[in-house]
This record gives sequence, structure tokens and C-alpha cells, in this order.
Amino acid sequence: ASRALVASGLAPRIVRLVHPSFQAPPHLALIQARRAPVKGCIELPPLFLRSEEGAYNSEVEPLLEGDRGEPPRFLADAMVGKLARYLRLIGADCAYARSGEDEWLLGEAQRSGRVLLTKDGALIKMAIKEGCEAFDPGSDEALLQARAVMRRFGQPGAKGGPRCIRCNAVPLPLSSAAARPFVPKYTGLTHDRFHACPCCGKLTWHGSHLERFRLRFEKETMDEHRA
Repeated sequence: ASRALVASGLAPRIVRLVHPSFQAPPHLALIQARRAPVKGCIELPPLFLRSEEGAYNSEVEPLLEGDRGEPPRFLADAMVGKLARYLRLIGADCAYARSGEDEWLLGEAQRSGRVLLTKDGALIKMAIKEGCEAFDPGSDEALLQARAVMRRFGQPGAKGGPRCIRCNAVPLPLSSAAARPFVPKYTGLTHDRFHACPCCGKLTWHGSHLERFRLRFEKETMDEHRA
């Protein structure tokens, strides 16, 4: 695989080994490659398909069973792209469609069981007619939009941490040794909790500006509810 990548002018950026079970050696490698050169390769934690008892583990089973995850789940259109990033930051499952005709947006929202977020009044009327749940977050400011979504649908992602703001994936914990080559030297020396997005490789760490923003946002929202 490495020779084939090199021959194509590519270099591995993210690698994740897949094991049939905890006892078995890896039988597959998931590799994301980019045009060379790249700054090293991030090795994600291994993926074990089955638990010690033989059942599919909690990461794999939802994919096989078609589990859509816990609601609320959202689909944001191009009019509320920044809102999508804010919702991901506070742990909400929010897909984002930069482009797409109204019919496609409605079909995708229905297929995936997501609430359509948009400021397009005509699209919302179409959604209601088709029996698809849609919501206009009101304000033109993303922060106020996010608060409106939380007031309407409750605290999203309360059981988990932030999602990747680029691609909505759930980040995986990454060891300090694996993360240090890809973060500022001071950060690598002063932090020991890192996460990496399995889709794009974006690294985050406890105390980063994203984490601080999330905590501030949640605190201000809770204070608003108490008032």
C-alpha cells in the first residue's frame, strides 16, 4: 500500500488499524492520504470490531444496524453554516449542506431523521407540507441562533464532548506521544489529553480555544435559562 501511494504522489496522513477482535491481529488498515509532502502521519487508536464477548462494539454496531443516533440531530443548509459549527462545538450532531436544491435537502432530512435548520421561509413551508421537521433559528447571529436551537430542542450532545467543527465526526482520544509531533511544542509539554478527528485529522486538546469557547457558551446559556 505504501509503494502504491508513493507511486501516485500521495503520502499517508491518517492511519487506523482494524482488528476483528481484541485478541486478533489487525487485518485491515484505514488510510487517508494526501498529496505529498505531508507533516507526518497521525496514527489513530485501533478499531476493534468485536468485544471480548464476541458482540460488535459500541462504535461499530450503530453503523451496521443503521442506528441514527440519539435525537436531536440536525441538517443545516447554506444559510446557517456558522450555526452548524457552533452546534458541533457544543456536541450536537449537525450535518451541513453547503449546496443542494430544496428537494434534496428535504429528502436528506427525511432519510436521515434530521431536523432541517434554515432561514428560508419557503423551504420551511415545503418541509411542513412534506411532514419534515424544520426550524428557523431567527437571528442572523450564529451565537443567538444556537441558543434558539437549544431552547427549542434542549441541550444537544449533553452526554458527549465537542464534535469536529470541520466534518461533524466524533473525535477519538489520542495518546500524548502520538499527538506531540503535530501540536506546538509548549502544548505537547503541558497537555496530556488530546483528541483527533478520524475523518480530517484535526487535533484538539483540553484547554484549547475551542474548549474554552464551548464552556463559555454553555455557561452563558445556562445563566440565560436561570434568568
